[in-house]
Amino acid sequence: DRVMEEAKEKITKLTEDREFIGLYDEELAKEREYKDRMAYAEKVGLEKGMEKGLEKGLEEGIEKGMKQGLEKGLEQGIEQNKIDTAKKMKEEGLSLEMIARVTSLSLEKIEQL
Repeated sequence: DRVMEEAKEKITKLTEDREFIGLYDEELAKEREYKDRMAYAEKVGLEKGMEKGLEKGLEEGIEKGMKQGLEKGLEQGIEQNKIDTAKKMKEEGLSLEMIARVTSLSLEKIEQL
């Protein structure tokens, strides 16, 4: 009981001590300001990180798309060259089997030309 009474007296004195309360309020304000600054820094850092990540992702996406487009275009160009060559060979009267061996096109494809 005595310990509790002493604790109550100390708490009562501290809660009545304006200087102590002022110091306590200052510390609370500093702690709130620190937390606010940290939250702001975290938010700004996250936003900047997301922005940089988006930029990098877009760059990589564009690069990949261009590469795929170029590869597809080359494949189509090679295929078209085979078809053009097969047409000329067919016009010259070469056998379908010979045209297939030279161009790597299927007999069915050559027959359709």
